[in-house]
Amino acid sequence: MTSITLASTDPAPIPPNGALNGGHTLNGKAPWHPPKVTELSSEERARAFLQLYHDAARGLRGVFVLTVIDAPVLDENGNEVRKPKARPQRFRVGDVNGMLEEASARSGQANVYFAPAILRRDMPPGARGEAKDIIAMLGLVIDDDPDAGKRALRPPGNEPTIEICTSREPATNLQPHYIFTRPLPPDKGAELAELLHRKCGGDSGTKDTDHVWRFPRTLNFPSGVKVRERGRPREPQRVEIVGGSYEPVDRRALESMPDREPQKPKANGAHGPITGGSTDRNEIIARLPGWLTDLVETEAEQGDRSSHSHRVTQALFEHELTDGGTTSKEDRIKRLLPIFEQNRLFLPPSRHRTLYDKSTVNLIDTFVETEYMAFPVSEHDDMLDALARLEDPALHLRWPEASGGLYGTGYTNGLYGGSSNDRPTSYLSHNNAGDRMRARHTSLRNGRKLTHERPNR
Repeated sequence: MTSITLASTDPAPIPPNGALNGGHTLNGKAPWHPPKVTELSSEERARAFLQLYHDAARGLRGVFVLTVIDAPVLDENGNEVRKPKARPQRFRVGDVNGMLEEASARSGQANVYFAPAILRRDMPPGARGEAKDIIAMLGLVIDDDPDAGKRALRPPGNEPTIEICTSREPATNLQPHYIFTRPLPPDKGAELAELLHRKCGGDSGTKDTDHVWRFPRTLNFPSGVKVRERGRPREPQRVEIVGGSYEPVDRRALESMPDREPQKPKANGAHGPITGGSTDRNEIIARLPGWLTDLVETEAEQGDRSSHSHRVTQALFEHELTDGGTTSKEDRIKRLLPIFEQNRLFLPPSRHRTLYDKSTVNLIDTFVETEYMAFPVSEHDDMLDALARLEDPALHLRWPEASGGLYGTGYTNGLYGGSSNDRPTSYLSHNNAGDRMRARHTSLRNGRKLTHERPNR
């Protein structure tokens, strides 16, 4: 059995990025405290910047993309002689040194860009990635471009994690990075990017989740348009980190900013997803749009009750109202946090399921690897949601009292009948139901071909 702890989307009391010692990790060493920019060399600033992003991505299955674009070749009139070629480079999570070395090697003859997101591993060769390829958003960047006449505000009371100066002539252009305490799913990241652009202004790159940003300690080679229309000098300018707290930010602090421009209501009067926690029927009905209320209140014709019930249920699900009441799936899953953090939940070594092709998968491995470890940016979270029903108020769950049998070497070394392969697979009594369940699963397992084995088998 395995005791596991679930990470929160917004873990205010928990140190950021899983640094349980109260600091971050830099070059694999912990703890370290947020430095002042003046205390670091240019190379150390770039490393700290990249380490923060890699720490935020820890546990995610995907790649970072570094995009290298050839420096433009301009004629005497400032026109580009040929179209610069882009060369995307992919790096695994944790390869800080590799990214720094590649950026440094290319910066003398190319523009180097970085995406604050994790992208799919299976993108086509040569692709730098689009919004549809994003697995998780690690942070957002404000595009403050005074030389284009697009100044941006800063979120009041929220210092950026890192602030990068991309050019100083004819005006100082800045790109403040806000690295999240926890990654966001792509849709949530897109909503926050749109919100940040609406509240802070600046160039449109702020709201584009697939936008790429200047990499520190490289050179900014201007395009023909920037030379002709913005008055940029032809000589490349240095891209450097000039400020920042070196601390991740809570996305809720960005969301709480006052709007520069009030948000316009939807033209069709459509309602957004219903959230909350009420289980009162009248309150739920009152919050539904009129057409859905009519459908719910309509009496089914004789003999058509099943199909009518299906139509109503499907419409409610499409309106994001589920059998969990008006509580969103993410909020339901968050109710598991205290349970995992207190080590109150144990998983059996295995639960096997035969698939359509007659192969067998271990659902415990699938749950841990694809849902638990990836939360809150997992592709699927249905097993976590099902587990969250433990906390449904109407269930009145009574937790079992822990006994000494679940812990210590006696448990793993044969107290329950031999090797660790034969561990009990539930809280059921060892002397009766637990034995029968274990024997049943052992016999089933012996007759199946496993798609992957656990290390202890």
